[in-house]
Amino acid sequence: MSSVCELAFPCTNLNDNLEFFTSKLGFRVAQISPADDPTMAVVQRSGCAIRLEQGKFNLESATAVTLRIRCEDEELALGVEEVAPNGLRVLRVPVNPPMVLPKPIQSLIVTRAAPVDDAVAGRAGMMYTDLIPGRMGGAFIASHIAIPDGGPVNDYVHFHKIRFQLIYVKAGWVKVVYEDQGNPFIMYPGDCVMQPPQIRHRVLESSPGLEVIEIGAPAVHDTFGALEMELPNGVGKEGRLWEQQKFHFHSKSKAVVGEDGVRDLGMKAASNGVFSLKVHTFQKKHEWTVSHSEELMFFYILEGSLSFAERDEGTWTNLKAGDSCVLPATDSFQIVAETGTEVLECQVFGHRE
Repeated sequence: MSSVCELAFPCTNLNDNLEFFTSKLGFRVAQISPADDPTMAVVQRSGCAIRLEQGKFNLESATAVTLRIRCEDEELALGVEEVAPNGLRVLRVPVNPPMVLPKPIQSLIVTRAAPVDDAVAGRAGMMYTDLIPGRMGGAFIASHIAIPDGGPVNDYVHFHKIRFQLIYVKAGWVKVVYEDQGNPFIMYPGDCVMQPPQIRHRVLESSPGLEVIEIGAPAVHDTFGALEMELPNGVGKEGRLWEQQKFHFHSKSKAVVGEDGVRDLGMKAASNGVFSLKVHTFQKKHEWTVSHSEELMFFYILEGSLSFAERDEGTWTNLKAGDSCVLPATDSFQIVAETGTEVLECQVFGHRE
């Protein structure tokens, strides 16, 4: 990315301002964050970049506007704010700041299913429900994302500055397209993609009642519009890596389920050992004990019910379809899954200091 200047303006409602600049003035979204409940966006047109920051400044202040100079020269990117003689604030920032990966804060987290009406409108009009409140100190985000009405999605070619990200379809279908992966394709319930860091992609269309589970790291990350790329762009070199990870599409219709009822979605190999994703289907009641030393162990109940208790406590927590939990690495748990239960399990490996 080359150096660029942005004029930063405060606003009280980011979505209203985005609609004004994109629909009425023809600007395109170049960056937005966070995806689930945006408070910042950069829009561009004809070499002009405007940064909209919700609730960032006192709107009555004469110095509410800031000129942000994104510098390639590290010596200039000091993060020091200066004020010009006319009162304009000037801030020099790195053009490509490093991604921050917080160390996970381990704790037991239980999240109950919530109606779509309680969800938050996020990027491209998608409805987000947070599945890891507190986000383990900013280390991870898991979201239930819904598109109630279906039809064409108001999305654009974009990419994420992330450690990893996955999309699992719970209900409905969604049409997507990815860089170097050929023509658009449709994902159905039980299908999943791993989006390696910075792969360009776009959501095109969905059925009414689409529901997906999205898990990624870090919790707060930037989404950039890929204004220079059109998709589809053909089929790229087989085995291409994006930051040591491969794009991976898991089709439930072609999957092999083990004798133990476990469907491994192949994410550990594709992510270069960063995380795994499995679906457990229990044909009969099953009990087992879990203890781990990983960054994340996350369960989402797709169907049926599951109960767990800390081994030394004896107090049981029951989870039903749509509920989820994070089991911390600090404890050991007894787990009971009832007959017919289906559970999505995500583990992220290793501790980052």
